[in-house]
Amino acid sequence: MQNETIEQKENVNILLEEMRQKEQMYLIRHGLDTTLRRPIEDKERAYWQKVKNSAPKNPFQQVADAIRTSGGPTPDFDKPWMKYNEARLLFLECMQDIARQHKFTWDYYPSLKRLCQLMAGYFSGWNVDGELDLAKGFFIYGPCGCGKSKLMAAAQLMAYRVGRSERVYNRAACERITKDPKNTTRYQKGNWYFDDLGNTDLVFKDWGREVNPFQEIFTERAREMEVNYIVTHVTSNIKPESFAPVTNSDGEEIKRGVFDARVISRWNAMFNFYELDGPDYR
Repeated sequence: MQNETIEQKENVNILLEEMRQKEQMYLIRHGLDTTLRRPIEDKERAYWQKVKNSAPKNPFQQVADAIRTSGGPTPDFDKPWMKYNEARLLFLECMQDIARQHKFTWDYYPSLKRLCQLMAGYFSGWNVDGELDLAKGFFIYGPCGCGKSKLMAAAQLMAYRVGRSERVYNRAACERITKDPKNTTRYQKGNWYFDDLGNTDLVFKDWGREVNPFQEIFTERAREMEVNYIVTHVTSNIKPESFAPVTNSDGEEIKRGVFDARVISRWNAMFNFYELDGPDYR
C-alpha cells in the first residue's frame, strides 16, 4: 500500500458538500422546505478560502511544527525582571554568603569586579552595556585559584533567590563525568554548569576505543538548543581556543583538538566568553 498524504485544502469542497447533503436530508425527513439553507457568513467563507489557499505541508514540516510548538520556555529578555541596582546588591550578598560558608574573603580585582557587574545583569535580565547575550551561558576561564568556581556558586545561589527557572542550573564536576563516560545523557538536557573543564584528560582510550564524553555532551546540547531553551555554563583553566584543532594558513587541520571544529563553532552560539586574570588565592 502506498502512503498518501491527505491535504485539508484538497478536501474542503468535499467536506462542505457532505454537510449540505446531510442538511438536505434533515429537511426532507422533517417535511421542511429544502430551499431553506443557512446562509454562509462572510467570515466563514473567508476562513475556508484561507484554508484552501494555504500551502500544503509535507510530513516533515508537520513534525517540525509540532516540535516547535512543544518547545521549552522562551524567556522574555526585552523586559528585565528586577532593578539592576537591586540585582547588584543581591549578587554581592550571595558572594558574601559563599565567602562566609567557605571562610575566605573576596578580592575584587578589576576583571572579577566587572564580571560581577555582568552577572548581576545576566541574572536580572539586563544586558549591561551591550556586552552580553542573555540567551547564552558563561564560559569563564583563567588561572587556578582566581575564584571561578566560587563565583559560579554565588551565581547559582542568586539564580535560586531570583526564582527564574531559565536561570537555575545544576553543577557537575568535569572530572566526575570523565570517570563515568557511559552516563552522559543526563547532561544533554536542562541547564548545567560544568566545573573545571580540562583539569583532567577529556580524551582517553576505553578497550581500544577513543572516548570523549564532552564531545557528545556539547554536540547534543547544541542540538537540544534548537528546540528548547537551555543554558550551558563552563569554567576552565584553559583558554577556549586551546580546545580547538590547529589549522594552517589554508584552513587545513594539522593537529587534532580536544574537540572537533563542529563543537568549537557551536560554542559561539552557547557562550559569553570572559577571562579572569586574578592571582591564585589558594
